[in-house]
Amino acid sequence: MRSKTSLAVSADKLGLSPPLVSGGRPPFDGVICFSSSPQRSIARAWIQSAIILLHPPRATAWPPPGITPDHYRGIGEVTATWARLESHVFRTLMTILGLPYMQALTVLWELNYRARIDRLRGLIALRWRGPTDVRKTEFEALIVRMDDAYFIRNLVAHSFWRKGAAENSISPFFVNAKGGKIPRTTHSQFKSLSDRDFTPERLHQEALDIYKLAEDFKLFATLHFKVEFLHGEGDEPLD
Repeated sequence: MRSKTSLAVSADKLGLSPPLVSGGRPPFDGVICFSSSPQRSIARAWIQSAIILLHPPRATAWPPPGITPDHYRGIGEVTATWARLESHVFRTLMTILGLPYMQALTVLWELNYRARIDRLRGLIALRWRGPTDVRKTEFEALIVRMDDAYFIRNLVAHSFWRKGAAENSISPFFVNAKGGKIPRTTHSQFKSLSDRDFTPERLHQEALDIYKLAEDFKLFATLHFKVEFLHGEGDEPLD
């Protein structure tokens, strides 16, 4: 005869009233018998879930101390204006390669920033072969600005934030994995970023700088490659 194992549960521990447990029948006796190990595992999981649902842990205060809605707005502005710039790079590659939109999505969409820029640099080198061509110089100057903006965007988008040292500022703590071990980047290792405190005003200015860069890139691509962009002249994304 198969032996049975008892799993004792008290209604008081679960925070349930007897009528809720027993469906109106006599009060719950606190002992359930299960004849197999899977049944015991299921019962244990159910009990743990019931305890969590009925007695949830106390919610953490939101937003974290020192981080205001204006900071979050600034973070959003930086990430949104960078996405605008990335869309310009995508449209430029699509035009140079002569790809229809859906084919361009299939070929280019999952390429990261560096892969797209490397392909764009190669295509420009094929078109303008002269080593001193002024158009190549202009393009490289844009790439230098884009690399800096890419660093700021990643810092803003992927950091853990905490209250900064300056008034009304937040300071980033950056974690970078990329499929390997996680090097935790401390403040002193943030490239050459001298001021590591971000106020809402500074975040807004970073977004404006990226927006200006996006407009400069758009002008370059329109002039030299006849690219048609989604964003029109004077289409201002920021207040």
